[in-house]
Amino acid sequence: MRMRAHAARLPPVSSSRWSVVTALVLIHIGWGLLRVPRVVVGRRLDDIAGYRQQGEVERLFDASKLEGAAAVSWVREHAAPDSVVLWSGSELGAMEFTAAFLWPRLVVDAHRCGDATTFAGRKIAVATVAGRTGRITLVTSRTAVSVEVR
Repeated sequence: MRMRAHAARLPPVSSSRWSVVTALVLIHIGWGLLRVPRVVVGRRLDDIAGYRQQGEVERLFDASKLEGAAAVSWVREHAAPDSVVLWSGSELGAMEFTAAFLWPRLVVDAHRCGDATTFAGRKIAVATVAGRTGRITLVTSRTAVSVEVR
């Protein structure tokens, strides 16, 4: 003899109960959509407008209370993308952001290069400022970045 397993049957749910559940879910979604644009999207749109007005480097440095956004922008304009930019000072704080903004340039500790003109097959970035020609060197602290031509 064969035994058949009978599935337990759930009592039928009336369509009015499903309507109430559906209405409550839709009210919940609608309430969330009404609240989100004013709070979240409004703030995000302000952030985007500030980013476009200030620029990426200036916006991040201002938001992080760091100094030297102009120095980083200057290096981006004057150092070739395939060059090496030297730095000395603290690797924490401002330097963490600076290295990211200078990509694809390679940022290397000045002490590792000595008097070399190349590093890892790339030329070390050189510039002329106020009649003085030298290697572009970032001087960093935890809260600031400046540029020197050495």
